[in-house]
Formats: sequence, structure tokens, C-alpha cells
Amino acid sequence: MTTPKLSTMFILLAATAAYGILPPAQTGELYVGNYDGDNVLVYDGAGNYLRSFTAAGLNGPRGVVMGPDGRIYVASQISSEIYIFDANEQLVDTFAHAQLSALTGMAFSAGGLLYISSYNNDRVCVFTPGGVFVRSFTGLGLDGTNCVAFDSAGSLYVSSAISAEILKFDASENYLFSFTGGGLSSPMSIARNSADTLY
Repeated sequence: MTTPKLSTMFILLAATAAYGILPPAQTGELYVGNYDGDNVLVYDGAGNYLRSFTAAGLNGPRGVVMGPDGRIYVASQISSEIYIFDANEQLVDTFAHAQLSALTGMAFSAGGLLYISSYNNDRVCVFTPGGVFVRSFTGLGLDGTNCVAFDSAGSLYVSSAISAEILKFDASENYLFSFTGGGLSSPMSIARNSADTLY
């Protein structure tokens, strides 16, 4: 499976093919992976552009997530690497792994592990915040892993772009079931509110 330049999923102001996260509690700002621009754009809660940052080699940024240590993790889809920036948005580290291919969404578990969607090999890969590989897993029908999100019980939801469904795993990463409906097609990002409603 090859990964084309994906269509715009989240557009904010003039950003093209931009992929974003909700404003993290640590900063109150919105960090948007600007896929075509190979950088991360930063906006305030009212949608006002503030600044951007990047690093050499960042190619097709998709997922952006704030780590428990306040560092910013950016998934570089084309180069299949994770870029780690400090609180001042300066690059401090990168990492890659043989099981990471065309990275998309990311999420941190309550235990502080980083879960990364690996689009091309239909898996979720788990790393420490420092980039040490822990394990990987998949589920029935997972095809084109796009985004991951945890609920309040620690269950994990994974969007499957090619099969157009959402897969649910329990807190031990056991596959439970999948669901679709409402015209779901090539699902990308997943978010939840405090009541565990998925968007």
C-alpha cells in the first residue's frame, strides 16, 4: 500500500492539507500539522495565527501531540519519523523504526506511552516518550491505520481509512469490535469529549 498526498481533512485559515489537534491544556494553543508546507502552524483559541516551526527533514507532518513532559511530538508521514520538539519548539530528537511506515495519528496513554498509527503496515506501534520501541499490534480488518484516541477507561479507538471503520481495543490492546455508519468514508482523525462521545 502506498501513501498518496492525502486530501485536506482539517482546514484552518490559509493552511493547506492541515491536520490538527485540540488546544492542549499545557499551552491553550492549537498546533496544526501543515502537510503540504512541511511545518507546524500555531493558532490561538480564536483561530488567530501566531507562528510556525519546522526542522530539516520534516516531510508531510500529520499527527501532532503534546507529551506528558511538555514536549511536542510530530509524525512525519513521508519520512516515517517522529520529530520531538521542546517547549520552545526547538528540535531535540527524532526517531524511526522498521515497523513505522507512513505515520499518521498519535496519542499518549494514561501510562505515558506513545501510540503511533503506522498507515502502510496496518498497525499501531507503541513507544516510550524517548523513542524506545515497546510493541505493536493490529486488529481484524485494520487497513490504513489513520488515527488513535483513548477514552476515559483506557480503551483505544483506531480509524481504518481503507476499510472505512473504527476499531476498538480494550486497555490491554485486545481487539473488541469495529463499527461504521452514517456514511463514514476514509476516516481520519478521532477526538472525544469528557463524556466519551467520539467525533
